[in-house]
Amino acid sequence: SALRPCDSSHPRISVTQKPSWSQIFRGERITLTCEVQGGEGVQWEYEWRTPQSQTFRTKQKDWTITASISGDYSCKSRLTDDSYSATNWSEALRLTVLDAVLTFEPKWSTFFPGESLTFKCDMKEGRTDEWKYTLKINDWTLYSDVTQQDFKINVLYNSYSGDYQCCGLRKGSYYKKCSNRVSIRVSGNFLVSRATLTAATTTVSVADRVTLICSVEKSAGWKYEWFRRTSHTSEDTINDGLNGNIRVSQGGIYKCRGFRGEPAVYSDPSDEVTIQITYRQADRSGVRSYAVAVSVRCGEERAEPKSKALNLPVDLRSNTHLWS
Repeated sequence: SALRPCDSSHPRISVTQKPSWSQIFRGERITLTCEVQGGEGVQWEYEWRTPQSQTFRTKQKDWTITASISGDYSCKSRLTDDSYSATNWSEALRLTVLDAVLTFEPKWSTFFPGESLTFKCDMKEGRTDEWKYTLKINDWTLYSDVTQQDFKINVLYNSYSGDYQCCGLRKGSYYKKCSNRVSIRVSGNFLVSRATLTAATTTVSVADRVTLICSVEKSAGWKYEWFRRTSHTSEDTINDGLNGNIRVSQGGIYKCRGFRGEPAVYSDPSDEVTIQITYRQADRSGVRSYAVAVSVRCGEERAEPKSKALNLPVDLRSNTHLWS
């Protein structure tokens, strides 16, 4: 009699593959087999479920496919001409299909006109010299039949914005596979955004430091130049390096700008920030104190009280150790 789903002898279903490789390349042919254990000697029909949730029916237990997408495959069976004899779905068999991979350097979300960009097309199989490579932008061919997997665009324009994909054709065959798509945005503005300079405070005590932060909006990869001047000295570059934040202990007028790439693209300089140094002085008892701020006026540096002068009972000249 026909096997029913409620029977204790209900067959067990499983899916196997040949070749039994753990990783499969796109375009390879794989044979999947729907095994009905405990259902020998009867005529079965088979139904297959793909990673896209599509279903296909076959008369034979073997189903040969061309690998195109990673995902789970499962099957179930039923007796020929008996729709009520259908088994449960088998446990899924996962196929991992290795696609080509397209990457780019530098990994910035936004580029500016004049900057350069390098793509790399990795077939993930064979040697790199076994392939001829094609690079497309918005499905339009940018480079064709290139023997190297790297593509360098030396000067970008805003027309280079779009979705990029590479494909490889194995030499001496018709075997071809394509990569993922990556999106590149090139700003339509030749002028890079102005750098922004912020300071935790604009007044700092002697021997203390204040943190200055420089940033450029829209995209990453920026390094920074720092500049300092006073009202009576010319502007100098600070040697604190390329970081986006520095700690300074000198008073003065600061600004910064960002740059990146080779050749370098520069942002507009930031607005200036003035840092004042505050001196604090205490009497012998520590009860009273007053502060003066060093400021620059007309090329002459002098101390100006920040509050009314106080009569201090100490000789400042002979008690310099009291300064803090």
